[in-house]
Amino acid sequence: MLEMFSAWLEPVRAQLPADFSADDSACLSDEITRLALNRFGQFLDGIRAYQNAPARRDVGEDIHAIWQKGTTRLLDYGIDSQGAIILVVPSLINRFEILDIDQERSFLRFLAGQGYRPLVLDWDIPGVEEGQFTLADYVEKRLEPALDVAFALMGGRKVHLLGYCMGGVMAVALAARQKQRLSTLTLMATPWDFEICSISGVPPAHTFMGQMFLQQSRIALSCLSEIDVLHPSFLQAVFAGFQPLPVLQKFMQFAVAGLPDERVRRFVLTEDWLNNGVPLSLPVAKECLELWYAENALAKNKWDVGGTIVDPSGLDLPCCLMIPQEDKVVPPESAKALASALPQVQLIEPPTGHLGLMVSDRARENVWEPYVSWLQTVEPHRSFKK
Repeated sequence: MLEMFSAWLEPVRAQLPADFSADDSACLSDEITRLALNRFGQFLDGIRAYQNAPARRDVGEDIHAIWQKGTTRLLDYGIDSQGAIILVVPSLINRFEILDIDQERSFLRFLAGQGYRPLVLDWDIPGVEEGQFTLADYVEKRLEPALDVAFALMGGRKVHLLGYCMGGVMAVALAARQKQRLSTLTLMATPWDFEICSISGVPPAHTFMGQMFLQQSRIALSCLSEIDVLHPSFLQAVFAGFQPLPVLQKFMQFAVAGLPDERVRRFVLTEDWLNNGVPLSLPVAKECLELWYAENALAKNKWDVGGTIVDPSGLDLPCCLMIPQEDKVVPPESAKALASALPQVQLIEPPTGHLGLMVSDRARENVWEPYVSWLQTVEPHRSFKK
């Protein structure tokens, strides 16, 4: 805690005058207050600049829903393609749009441009049925039927499976139950071991702060028992509480950076996506808290999905782990726990953060192209388009 406090003070020290003396505590207090108000003003300027920016996501009219069950849809990003299908599983708590943030910067459209046929799950807001779903329900009643559709479209040939963040965990469960239908498995920024490091800044459950978080979360979820879903703003508040500085810093920088129009647009679209999360069903929220976080059931091979123990060591198919080096949401140490468990794994560690996999300036060069290159070494497709 002392180290964290010192890190917070370091930027303040750097802005103090060279001849400033800390002997006068009143002067020091006044100087810190002045700097704090100045920074808060920059933060508010950044918020206003974000709110007033005219950027809006251009979704186009070329994306089609080819299957729907409840509020979950399967969207086809390559309906005219005869190429291999890549079934893409995004996180349950964020919408899939980060994979297609803009027509000019879209991982899904990039895959389609390489001759593949990307199909992505659009979870949307849980309906009456999904409001009662467990994690196993999502795998058995949504992911497996979606895979059935993809498998049929491939004429019974195997499908590529890709999961992003929490969607990667769901993809591992699907692979454990349906590996005979899969050609490859790719996991991007996927958490696995919740004990060796924190997730989204939340301390591991075995630490003092982790135990406090666990108890407070249990109380909060019990108070929400009369409703079906956990609103995304609750999760945002929790994560921001453990990592408040990045939120402040990004808007302060946005206020003064003088970014070109394209960078401004990308910042706004990314923030719009972050602020438009998807509620979680309470059963899923409780399972994530108790099974994944408190019990570390994933790393201990104790997660049971419909009678199948989700054990990565049994996934004897080509796997690719995409672990961003600068990920502050899913620390690399957590994701790398999968690397030692998977029998056939290609590890790619791009120099980017969690969202940078999709929206950074070099996402195509450092992430998308290496993924397609790996796919073609495993299953030759058509010529790679630079």
